[in-house]
Amino acid sequence: MRVPNWMLGVALAATALLSACGGSGNSNNNSGDANVRLLNASIGYSSLDLKRETTTVNGAVAFGSAGSYTAVPTSTSSVQVLAAGGTTVLNSPTLGLLKDTRYTLVAWGEVGATNTLVVSEGEPVPTTATKAKVLVVNLAAGAGNVDVYMTTTAAALADVSPNAAVLSPGRSDSYREVDAASYRLRVTAAGSKTDLRLDVPAVTLEAQKVYVLMLTSAPGSAMVNALLMPYNAAVTRFENGIANARVISALPRTSTVTAALNGTTVLNNAGSPVVSPYQTVTVTNGATLRWSVDGVAQTDRTLALARSATYSLLIWGNPAAPTVTTLTEDNSLPTVGSAKLRVLNAVQGLSAVDMYLNLSPVITGVTGGQLSNSAILNSVDEYPVSVRAGATTVFSVSRKFNSGGIYTIYLTGTVGNIEAQIVQQ
Repeated sequence: MRVPNWMLGVALAATALLSACGGSGNSNNNSGDANVRLLNASIGYSSLDLKRETTTVNGAVAFGSAGSYTAVPTSTSSVQVLAAGGTTVLNSPTLGLLKDTRYTLVAWGEVGATNTLVVSEGEPVPTTATKAKVLVVNLAAGAGNVDVYMTTTAAALADVSPNAAVLSPGRSDSYREVDAASYRLRVTAAGSKTDLRLDVPAVTLEAQKVYVLMLTSAPGSAMVNALLMPYNAAVTRFENGIANARVISALPRTSTVTAALNGTTVLNNAGSPVVSPYQTVTVTNGATLRWSVDGVAQTDRTLALARSATYSLLIWGNPAAPTVTTLTEDNSLPTVGSAKLRVLNAVQGLSAVDMYLNLSPVITGVTGGQLSNSAILNSVDEYPVSVRAGATTVFSVSRKFNSGGIYTIYLTGTVGNIEAQIVQQ
């Protein structure tokens, strides 16, 4: 059965319904009610409640898990999702329940942007004894459009096509029959073979079972994690085993840098300022930076990594005694119609800087070696942007910003010769 994409909704606020393709009886319920459970896939909430009016259907459902199926009258038109123990309704999806049918209501999204998806567990199991069925759903709002690969362990992505392509947040692929087997699950940015967002060594699909594979956001990242939900069974949570790291040289323009991450050269006698591509790094191995400045070898630096995190190793300061500062980046994508803008102060000796939009300070106190949080901008409007160190303006521009774009104002060089430029991620 093909599930039309429009049924999953385009907007992040949409409530989606996957229609049943036949009943899914419940031996514990012969009343003609439906059976409903809550799956918490919302990274913003560690625990959620599902209520029908004043009755709790599922209580305190932890992130990455599902509650128990509970009988709900088919006359129920809507239910409410709340933070566990809270009173504020986060989302109130409309239901269209069929009797003797099981449903999983999936809550997903971030704080202040909780969405819901209703999965009717009525897709027929495969008729072939060696097959399984799987539906892939992108619930990773911060990742943007993605491609999904389910391959053998050693398969190179360059040699295979995605099983599900260009899935935008809130959309699904179709139910597909696949061989019952263990698969390596990889997710990339749509259209890319190298921008890896998830790598799970083994996801097992059993014969004559139906699964929904859900991609979820990783906090503060464009990378993703996954939840595997079999019909009428517990959910399995898969966390990323990788992180992304890059090198930024913000030394004066007369300096050159060579840098390697875990043995892979990312900058080769490159003039500053310069930013390397991101490298995918296995979390358990960490990241070792081997580097030199102006041909002089520097002491290796080793960085412990968190799952699904994104890092920059900033080389800055005096070329004769350079400093390496580890920056953790928030590269989760903004919603459609908005953009992110932040400031990197990489000028040694420069006082803390502030960023102004329309003459109003929106980011303040960015000290040397610091990457600020992001300001959210409307991509429709043109903004006069300036960065000031006290009363001195060190950067000024008036421009529009692309929808979904992440921008950084780089301040590099020296106090007497500051270079500033705005770069889209």
